[in-house]
Amino acid sequence: RFGLSICVTGSTGSGKTTLMSWILSTIPNEKRIFTIENGCREFDLVKEDAEGNVLNNVVHTVTRFSDDPKQNYDQERLLEFALTCDPDVVCVGEMKSAEAFAAQEAARTGHGVLTTIHSNSSQATWRRMVTLCKRKHEMADDTLMDLVTEAFPVTVFAKQLEDKSR
Repeated sequence: RFGLSICVTGSTGSGKTTLMSWILSTIPNEKRIFTIENGCREFDLVKEDAEGNVLNNVVHTVTRFSDDPKQNYDQERLLEFALTCDPDVVCVGEMKSAEAFAAQEAARTGHGVLTTIHSNSSQATWRRMVTLCKRKHEMADDTLMDLVTEAFPVTVFAKQLEDKSR
């Protein structure tokens, strides 16, 4: 809502995507949301009134892979495209690889970026981002740490408890 970038972190089944979806649902209708998902769509953020008129501004995208590398649309390429669409919020469904570098770059340009990442704790999130960013660019760890902590000043740790609650 206010342009602050957030990374929701936790293990598989911890509720990261569910929490991120709820956060995205609270964004005012006049803000443009651009989602990038890997492989299949999980978000359904379009809001309609009783007559079926769309109330908000959401662009949902999904990766597509092809035998022809020029036809590939990975998260990194979709993120570059997203920035040309004047988004208020960019949602990268999950950072798993080199798209982490592009996501932190987008977050440091004033775009609000909301994403998830697998990590053991909130504090370990930035170290995990550093290792993913290194898949794209070999930089000093301390330089990358400065970039990712600036890009994502807020991390939220989600955890599934023994009783399966979150």
